[in-house]
Amino acid sequence: MGLERFQKYVFNDAQLRHRIVRGTMNLINEDRRHTGILMNGNMVRKLVNTFHELGLYRDAFEPAFLDEAEKYLNSRALEELEKADLANLLEQSSQLLEREMHQADVYNLDRSTRRDLSNIFDRAVIETEHDSLTNQDSLLDLFEANNSKALQQDYDFLDRISKAEELQASFDTFVKDEGSSIVFDEEREAEMVPRLLDFKKSLDRILSHSFQGNEQLGNTLHRAFEDFINKTKKTRSNWGTDNPKPGEMVAKYVDALLKGGIKAVPSLAPVSLNRETKAEDDDNEDNVDEEAEINKQLDSVLDLFKYVHGKAVFEAFYKKDLARRLLMGRSASNDAEKSMLSRLKTECGAGFTHNLESMFKDMDLAREEMHSYNSILAERGSKPPLDLSANVLSSAAWPTYPDVTVNIPPSISKSMLNFEQHYKAKYQGRKLTWKHALSHCQLRAKFPKGNKEIVVSGFQAIVLLLFNDVADGSSLSYEDIQASTELSDAELTRTLQSLACAKYRVLSKSPKGKEVNAADRFAFNSNFQDPKLRIKINQVQLKETKEENKETHERVAADRHYETQAAIVRIMKSRKTIKHAELIVEVINATKSRGVLEPADIKKNIEK
Repeated sequence: MGLERFQKYVFNDAQLRHRIVRGTMNLINEDRRHTGILMNGNMVRKLVNTFHELGLYRDAFEPAFLDEAEKYLNSRALEELEKADLANLLEQSSQLLEREMHQADVYNLDRSTRRDLSNIFDRAVIETEHDSLTNQDSLLDLFEANNSKALQQDYDFLDRISKAEELQASFDTFVKDEGSSIVFDEEREAEMVPRLLDFKKSLDRILSHSFQGNEQLGNTLHRAFEDFINKTKKTRSNWGTDNPKPGEMVAKYVDALLKGGIKAVPSLAPVSLNRETKAEDDDNEDNVDEEAEINKQLDSVLDLFKYVHGKAVFEAFYKKDLARRLLMGRSASNDAEKSMLSRLKTECGAGFTHNLESMFKDMDLAREEMHSYNSILAERGSKPPLDLSANVLSSAAWPTYPDVTVNIPPSISKSMLNFEQHYKAKYQGRKLTWKHALSHCQLRAKFPKGNKEIVVSGFQAIVLLLFNDVADGSSLSYEDIQASTELSDAELTRTLQSLACAKYRVLSKSPKGKEVNAADRFAFNSNFQDPKLRIKINQVQLKETKEENKETHERVAADRHYETQAAIVRIMKSRKTIKHAELIVEVINATKSRGVLEPADIKKNIEK
């Protein structure tokens, strides 16, 4: 009864109704001016309920509220927005939207009113600021600062007006520019893979959190990543070839992981482990955690490897590194080696891993062969002067190694000859070629300050054994050592540097210095001491030389040209006639998995 009279005598009066609605709008605008504080919230909510009860919400209140909201958002709100940079614009716009929607919730406005208010915001703010929200320079600043919050706000605003795909161009530019700067940074080349992994992780985080896993932006990321990681440039680091560098660096990163575990990668060394349990449990947990971390890193680096087209570069370096690990016994985990092989087989197919699998089989067969040989020697009762372990490998599966001329000491050459006679008698028609550069051994050395077991390369051992026949206090010249060993200058210099100028100086050099010259003299270092009983000096053997790196790059580049020529012949045989441009496209598609040449180089191969 009271509401009916109120409506009859008050709201039916046009002037009074206007004043009531206007007063309500004034209360709402006053709340807008006091940012963060709704001083009139309860009063406005009661007025809104009254409008509902009188049936005047839709006709009297809602149109006035939306009209005031539009005026505010079109004028005063935009004046208040700080447009100094995109991040501030996004943050303040987000706060404005949040305040408006919170105000609507406190006032208990209808869902339809909140929807219309949201649409007004889209028109008044997002569409008005559309150019600012999609400005490439501003967006690149956000990407470079890794400002995921601002990027999410930008994406959310554009997605509200169905224009989120307009972020693609800026996202594409950022990924390509930043990725290329990593790939072609020669000064930080050794850090390429960790930096790429971090970059990929940050991009995935932006895609999943800031861009809510948007499929179109995800495709943009994948295309851009694939584009920059396969760019080629003739530089000093690839010896003037156009081999993609990431393939080599991924192979070396995997080698470091499989050779030394997590500790071999500085960025991964501080692995957090639980130290609160017993010591024995700690050791087990450390092993489990490190193995899990290695597998995690292998998964990550394989995810990176998927983008690399030129897998021939990766294969060449991975194969050489695997050979070193197997022959030097330097694999940190046999399970990790086989796990990596399985991953490569899944990613690249059985053809890619055929030779790699053959290398593992050769090592197993070599162990069986040595066990058989040693059993025969034991039956004969003949004890060799030294413990020989020879790995007989099939040349087809393993990397090619140069034959290095060296004079083997008689005691060693006799054991080698005995094994060779045994092997040829057992397998008639086979030829053995000894690869001395890959040999390593363990020597017992007697120093005045303590005996040591020294792990050295074959060349280091040959040089050290010369000093058994040198009187105390005497020395050998560089020419004397070269005449006795018959090693080339490059190999002998490298070997003597590792023995007399490196960390473990078992030989002394005169005059002192880090470089080895033809006029230098060398002597047994009687002052040598080290707290460890067993020391490794053959690290020089495990490192790739510049000459080896250059030879690998040049061989891969030559193979890519041969593969391109073979692809051209196959295509021409099947097509008979084809336009030049179509032929180049088909050649690119045919050689993509191994490494595509530049169109100009493909043209040269067509003309050959």
